[in-house]
Amino acid sequence: MMEDHAPYAAQYLEKVRTNDSSQTKLEYHGRHFDDEHAEKLAQAMQSNNVLQKLAFTDNKLSDKGLEHLIGALDENTSVTDLDLSRNQITDEGCKSLLFCMRHHNHRLTTVNLKDNDVSDELLKDLEASCILNSQPLALKLALVRMSGDGVMEVDFSGTTDPKPYTLASTQLLAGALGRDSILQVINFSNNNVGDERTVTLMEGLRLNQTLRELHLQHNEITCNGVIAIAEVLRHNTGLVELNLKDNKISNFGADALVDCLTVNNHLALMNLQMNNMDSERLEKIVTSLMLNGQPRELKKQLPNIQMNSTMVSRILLGELPKDARNHVTDITCRVLLNSLRLNTVVQFVDLSNNKITDEGAGFLAQLLKYNATVNTLLLNNNQIGDEGGAALHKALRDNHVVKVLELDGNPISPDIQKSLALAVALNSEPYTFKQKAPMLLADDPSLELLDFSQVQEAECSDRTIDLMSEMAPQNTHLKELSMVHCPKVSRDGFKMVADMLSRNEFCGLTALDMSQNGLGNAGAGDLAKMLKTNSSLVELLIRQNEITSASEFVSVLREDNNTLTTLDLSGNTVPVSDLSDIDLLTRLNAQPLEFKGYVLDLFANAPTLCELSLCEFGKIGEGSYCYKKAYNDSSVLLLCEALRQNTVLTNLDLQGNNITDVGAQHLADLVGFNQTLTSLNLNNNKIGDQGFLRLAKALYKNESIGMVSTEGNAIHPDTRRKINHATHNVLGSEQQKYDKLVAASQLMDENEMQKKIEDQILVDALVDSGYAKEQYRMMNVKSLMSDYSQLTAM
Repeated sequence: MMEDHAPYAAQYLEKVRTNDSSQTKLEYHGRHFDDEHAEKLAQAMQSNNVLQKLAFTDNKLSDKGLEHLIGALDENTSVTDLDLSRNQITDEGCKSLLFCMRHHNHRLTTVNLKDNDVSDELLKDLEASCILNSQPLALKLALVRMSGDGVMEVDFSGTTDPKPYTLASTQLLAGALGRDSILQVINFSNNNVGDERTVTLMEGLRLNQTLRELHLQHNEITCNGVIAIAEVLRHNTGLVELNLKDNKISNFGADALVDCLTVNNHLALMNLQMNNMDSERLEKIVTSLMLNGQPRELKKQLPNIQMNSTMVSRILLGELPKDARNHVTDITCRVLLNSLRLNTVVQFVDLSNNKITDEGAGFLAQLLKYNATVNTLLLNNNQIGDEGGAALHKALRDNHVVKVLELDGNPISPDIQKSLALAVALNSEPYTFKQKAPMLLADDPSLELLDFSQVQEAECSDRTIDLMSEMAPQNTHLKELSMVHCPKVSRDGFKMVADMLSRNEFCGLTALDMSQNGLGNAGAGDLAKMLKTNSSLVELLIRQNEITSASEFVSVLREDNNTLTTLDLSGNTVPVSDLSDIDLLTRLNAQPLEFKGYVLDLFANAPTLCELSLCEFGKIGEGSYCYKKAYNDSSVLLLCEALRQNTVLTNLDLQGNNITDVGAQHLADLVGFNQTLTSLNLNNNKIGDQGFLRLAKALYKNESIGMVSTEGNAIHPDTRRKINHATHNVLGSEQQKYDKLVAASQLMDENEMQKKIEDQILVDALVDSGYAKEQYRMMNVKSLMSDYSQLTAM
């Protein structure tokens, strides 16, 4: 029989909570340690840095309890051993623990979940995570990222981690390297790697053709290690830079490197400083790297280029003599990559009419990534195809200097040529636009705003608009375009934007701001014309634009456009009548389409519009329907504005909508002006007592409305009775109403008296809320008559 854990809880929890140095481990086996205890322990561990081992085997711990412990382990830096065997943990709990160990906890090196409901595969993953936690932290984090989304660069140099890089560490790295296709740079310097671990690392590099840089500086590597490196380099096509500075490489190791470079055509940079080889061997390696098959003209310039001398600002290898022994090849491009990488003088490079292929274009693409000076690159009449063109295009995303790139006479597809031309053109545009242009062209959903209003380094121009127009037809996700104060954009540029939108390019654009651009009436006319056919724009801001007439906007909004709900013309000298019409029409555009027509007809006093029903039904199933509730308080306000001057409409049906007390107040304000309406249907809305009582008060002054329907609203029965009473007033004279009230009071029985008492409660509530001016008494006929006389007098 298992012991109860409770007697021990208070003692160990207090020690854990107070960080008692004597409490380095907790071992409770078969003592009913369950989820509740786990939660208390997790709380106690929040500031503990003494505990090293937790063992709760043969208990009742489930996934829930494990989650509590994981919450503590996320922050804990002392616990290294966790034994939860023979509990009630499942795969889900194990997965949570794995996630914690991979991303938060770097201390657990021993975890036991055996004899739980956990699969063998997950137990193996736990074991692997424990191994990872026993490695230096930088290595663990890198390996986790390499096994996930990938990482471009890892740095294990100069680490202060107390855990050393062992042979096992190197084996883990080599294994991950052999499977990786994303990693570009490894810095494994200053780790005393030695020959054995160098050989192990090369086994991983043998399977990898994508790593670009490998730094092994100051690692006690001797000839045996270099021989392993040289053997891999004979077959490797990815490595471009190798740093072996400050090792123990002798002439024998140098000879191995020279030999491998006779077949390796990709390595461009090798650092061999502070080794034990003589200058003759070092010169051979340098010569091998530079290679002999380069044009003589380039060889003459290389020393000055490498010294960043001002004597060479142009490299002209596009018009070599016909009898020249050597022409520019892919290797030349690799040499230029090495020589121009840090050069800040050369601006013009002509490599036309040569034998550069996709491989050479790849080297030049790397050059564009690092060099910030070359602004003209001529590559006409070479052998560069789509692969090389794509590499150059990718490099231009990060290069902001190249303004001229010529590739005529190369077998590059028209699409890639177009992309390259666009990328080069973007280098003359605002940096903000260049950064967002690929997203714009790719119709990236995350790009919703394009703002040219705050560009500092270069202003938006007509050319910017022209480039944007090339991307417009493909884009559906851009929602906002801001062009506030763009002085370098001409009227033609703004018209180009209007034309794009009139064709419904940028079909997802809902907001356009062209304020402070001096558009004038002509520019406003272009935008008004655009609104005739545009179907996406909801908001148009053209503040402070020297506009003096908005009649074209009024005409378009009345006849053609049903989407624009905001047109801001503030800061212009536009007639008030135009602004008033625009305000009305944009508000109507926010309503259902057919509603706009109804309201305009009401304003026009259309003789055929005597009855109007705004009650709509929607199908919710086979043979089942419900109210659409399409109209609300703002709809009612628009109706009331139109009905103030309308003398035709007699019946208005507003049942089944979303009208509240606010809408009822609009109607109450209306009935004092309109003496044409005879019936008003407000069934099944959201109007309360206050709204209907306001309406009832107003109805006493109306002589035409004889029926107001109120069913389906959450109101007191007496409120409904007051509405009926107010509308019945239109049926007789004041004296008739008086006589009816007197007759009714004479027939009042006890039930009706009780009704009057309830009515008093409602009226008192109205007094408190400000809807009545005096307190009424309704306990007898006299008070009933007083009530009536006061209401009709208000």
